[in-house]
Amino acid sequence: MTLHITQLNVAYGKRTVIPSLSIPDLQPGSATVVLGPNGSGKSTLLRALAGLARAQGDIVLDGLALDTASLAERAKRMVYLPQALPQAVHLRVIESLLAARKASPHLPYTTDHAVPADAVEQGAVLLQRLGIGHLAMRHLDELSGGQAQLSGLAQALIRQPRVLLLDEPLSALDLNHQFHVMSLIGEETRRHRMVTLVVLHDLSLALRHADRVLVLKDGALLADGPPHAAITPELLARVYGVQARVETCSRGTPQVIVDGLIA
Repeated sequence: MTLHITQLNVAYGKRTVIPSLSIPDLQPGSATVVLGPNGSGKSTLLRALAGLARAQGDIVLDGLALDTASLAERAKRMVYLPQALPQAVHLRVIESLLAARKASPHLPYTTDHAVPADAVEQGAVLLQRLGIGHLAMRHLDELSGGQAQLSGLAQALIRQPRVLLLDEPLSALDLNHQFHVMSLIGEETRRHRMVTLVVLHDLSLALRHADRVLVLKDGALLADGPPHAAITPELLARVYGVQARVETCSRGTPQVIVDGLIA
């Protein structure tokens, strides 16, 4: 199962955000981080893949043309988590996970279409792994922004989609939960052989956790590959307009250090 994107064009009215974007096949079991400055088309790419932005071009998942498929057909295969979550309903966190799982047609059900008993345990374990097990019985409309973001991520992961699209899932999280989330995304991606795309702004997190990075600017793909090979001082100057170094710390992890701006 691969995700194939060819000559993708996305416009809002007369403003073209992505003129013609082709991405070499995205492979299952691989977490790809999408990087780029504000307005580069990162969120638009995910919305187009999810069928929420009008797009032209070819989007093919394992031989199925998603660009001509209905939203319902895409929803069977893809889960999209936006930056801004919808207004919370008065459900408990664990109940929201069970509802999300029940909405996934590829997961097993009992004969009366009820969620299997082990789904509750799966949901509880997932919340624990995200560091929010203590919130299982809290209502969604009582959560802080960061807690709601983690709950939304849990709802996405429990559905075990074939394609997982996450738009800045760390934006409201502290350092502890950022590490938790990126580690868990990688583990779940490999475990369930998902094609995962994650929009981030933190280059160091991308260097540490991504299997592959895509770097966009003005809707064009400027770099694609393993993070240590794609994120270079030359690329950072071209994309972000900064003088920067990519250096390896004492534990062998590459880090981005910005020295200044390019006039």
